[in-house]
Amino acid sequence: MTSEERQPLLARADGDRTTRVWHKAHATLRASVQNAKQAIVSAWPTLQVLVLPHLLGLVLSVATPAEVDAMRSLSCVHYYSLNPDAGAETKGLDATSCQAPAVEVHFNSLMTRITFSVVLANFAGMLLYGRTFSSKSRRWYAILGMLGCALARVPLLLLPLYQYPYRTPEALLSISPRTMLKVYWSCAILGGFSGANELVTLTVESLVVDTQSPEQRSRLFSQLQIAQLLGASIGPMLGSAAVRIVPGLANRCVGYTHCLKNKTLHSPQRGSHGHLLFNTASYWLAVFFALFGVLWLLFVVQFKSEPQQSKSMPDCEMCRDRASQRKKMLMRNPPKYAWLGAFQRLIPVRLGPWRYDARVLQFTLSEIFTAMMNEGVVVLILVMGYVFHWGGNLIAIGLSVSNSLRLAMIVLGLPAMLSVVSKRLQKPADVQDLSKEQVDAVLAMSHSDVRRRPNCCPSYERTDEARLLSNVTPSQRTLVRLWRAQVDLIVARISYLINAVSWLMMAYGIEHHQEWVVLAGAALLTGGSSAQPMVRSTACTIADQIVDSERNAALPLKLRRPAEAEEEQELLPDGADSYLVIVSTVLLPCLLIGLITRNAVYGSTIETFPGAFFLVVAGFNIAVLLILGWMRSAPTFYLDVY
Repeated sequence: MTSEERQPLLARADGDRTTRVWHKAHATLRASVQNAKQAIVSAWPTLQVLVLPHLLGLVLSVATPAEVDAMRSLSCVHYYSLNPDAGAETKGLDATSCQAPAVEVHFNSLMTRITFSVVLANFAGMLLYGRTFSSKSRRWYAILGMLGCALARVPLLLLPLYQYPYRTPEALLSISPRTMLKVYWSCAILGGFSGANELVTLTVESLVVDTQSPEQRSRLFSQLQIAQLLGASIGPMLGSAAVRIVPGLANRCVGYTHCLKNKTLHSPQRGSHGHLLFNTASYWLAVFFALFGVLWLLFVVQFKSEPQQSKSMPDCEMCRDRASQRKKMLMRNPPKYAWLGAFQRLIPVRLGPWRYDARVLQFTLSEIFTAMMNEGVVVLILVMGYVFHWGGNLIAIGLSVSNSLRLAMIVLGLPAMLSVVSKRLQKPADVQDLSKEQVDAVLAMSHSDVRRRPNCCPSYERTDEARLLSNVTPSQRTLVRLWRAQVDLIVARISYLINAVSWLMMAYGIEHHQEWVVLAGAALLTGGSSAQPMVRSTACTIADQIVDSERNAALPLKLRRPAEAEEEQELLPDGADSYLVIVSTVLLPCLLIGLITRNAVYGSTIETFPGAFFLVVAGFNIAVLLILGWMRSAPTFYLDVY
């Protein structure tokens, strides 16, 4: 056979090989696309919910740096309208009057009063919405909250303001500074009364509780926090980028006697853009994100009301009968102070002569001090602008870096800390023989699972989990969960110690005017981001254990009411639910106390020591550290007392 006769066959073989490779690659690509599509479809119910806290983080953070400058500019023109003799009206541009200490004191006082009124309005709104909140109204309440977030940011799109620290001449204003302040204040109060971010958060958490199985809720709650923190990390940089992309975007006509030309000039504030009029780009972006959230709520989010049951939860008739009997018994044996509702849990449990368990009260005090610390970050932003002359762009970079470090701490640092502490913290002797699989299975249980198990359902007895935990007693299960709570408590103590050192560093840096020390302290502060979540996790576990031990001890006692009595009282929430009710109720008043404290300390020390409030915040952290350090080990306390 000649070479010519062989040539077509070889060519065909090569062609066939190429075709096979192509078909194989095409099949692989199609399978990958199909797998990705299935992954997106399966994750879509979660993703559509996570978008909401992400948008909320963007709305709350994208205009924060610009808002500080805008409010300083507004308070400046308002101060000189109230005190015309304090500074003569200048013919040219004035970049010094707004930096006077008296103007900064007025700004602090004004911001305190505005924030106080907004928080009160928010509290009143949440009380109203809380009474009428239901699964059917979730969508509309979330939309109301998003619209409130947008409304609170509309005034600074329209008010006539120069870029801080330039003073807006009153001669150019067609609207008085007092009216400007009233417009801003009114919209802020209306935004607060709408529920704003608190109402959106409540809606999302309610949706998670109703539609997710118990073993999925904790994971999803963590993802909600990460999604909002991710938005808070990206937001300031997006706002700064918007200002750079559209440097001349500003209100030029509304509120002025005539339309102004937005001049390009040098700003005394480091990192600020070089235009005279206040740049509104970041505020337009915030309003856009809020309105996008409204559209997302209207057309994308599925507000299902049917909960997904746990796959391993025994739910047979035998379990339901036992739970019903226990509930009736508890109703006939109401706690001594049941009329207090969930707040009854704050009363120390009497253990014996002059012996009480006051840990729920201790955790609540820790939450109170933690809530009052929130104003520390506000003062840090104010100090960086007043002492070190940071402009909006630098503040945006600082906030983004800080939030990114907090995000990294929660995603990477916290699991690492928990892993190290759990390896070093010795388990109680009664549970040291349990395998890692048994410990993980106990920790994966919801609290209701622990109460209903073991082996109340014949179908559950045949599962792998039941066989794994067949030799684990209820007391051992409690000890494992308390040991894990002690791990969380130790991490919380470490976090509060880090926070105390950070605030002391920043106070030292302000006193000695060392910017790098302040920045180092702010960076170190992100290492303590897990303080409050760890306290709350520990408190919920211990509160459940206290309430269960109290109920179990009360069941065999003589009934306070005759068994034949049909009147039943409403059963108090479990320990964790009661604790969350208590914390959510006292949160807003504590925020107001922190606000008043910040106003008093920062307002009186601006000229002498602007970082004095940092010492107060460090003191709050030390107080919490002492409260938590006073507690005995949770497993040891349980073995000795209960």
